Amino acid sequence: MLGGVVREERPGTIEATFGLIGSERLTCTIVSLDGGRSRVTIETRRGAQAGGPAPSAYVKALADYLAG
Repeated sequence: MLGGVVREERPGTIEATFGLIGSERLTCTIVSLDGGRSRVTIETRRGAQAGGPAPSAYVKALADYLAG
């Protein structure tokens, strides 16, 4: 990863954006739920690519890590 920044913090929510190799941007939002649980949303954005975008290896790696 090239670096990240926490973009927003609200009570119970953290949103961070990361710049990745190949102009891919990843946004990860963590929202606190009841009972010590959290909901994680991972979004990716990339520039236009011929032939349509391939699945993001970064999203899969982060999701696999968080699922633990």
